[in-house]
Amino acid sequence: MANKKINTIAIFSVFVAIVMLQTFIPCLGYIRFFPALPAITTLPLTVTVFGILMGPKMGGFLGFFWGTLSLFRAYTQPADLVSIMLFQNAVIAIIPRFLAGVVPGLIGKLWQQRHSTRNYLISVAAGVASTLTNTLMVILFTSIFYNHSSKLMSCLGYADTSKSLIIVLLIALSFNSACEAIFTGILTPLIVVPLKKVLSKRL
Repeated sequence: MANKKINTIAIFSVFVAIVMLQTFIPCLGYIRFFPALPAITTLPLTVTVFGILMGPKMGGFLGFFWGTLSLFRAYTQPADLVSIMLFQNAVIAIIPRFLAGVVPGLIGKLWQQRHSTRNYLISVAAGVASTLTNTLMVILFTSIFYNHSSKLMSCLGYADTSKSLIIVLLIALSFNSACEAIFTGILTPLIVVPLKKVLSKRL
């Protein structure tokens, strides 16, 4: 039992370090295509892999850590006005990231070692679900907190503030979300399947 706890802490520490590197090293965790919009992030991949391997509780811890770093980064290294407005709000910065770690952990519970094809599909689904959870929760909370913000609408390129903010956000972030979902969905099984086999012998 003690060895299992030590191994869990060690693995968590490794993933925390990876999240920190992705957060603060340019173009590693955040890739910017459109200057006015939030960057495409590769961090859902890291959180998804960890959530599948370690379960929803630990996945939530890593997601919470990612969200806290997002909040910190929005205050110390803001890259665009939209990110400042969104991620300087603790709810928008932290809760979607937390859930992005919990969801793949819950899906990962369906994992069955005996069915390799099912394992592959489960890991793909977990990767896509984690990414969409993060994006959709950011959109949901933004529409709640900034529903009548003409400044945010203007930053998104919409002078007509009569439009629904949630629809505008879905349109504006659709490219980001699609890229993140494809990236995470493809790479998750390639990383998780071999790691799962190794860790199953140690945890």
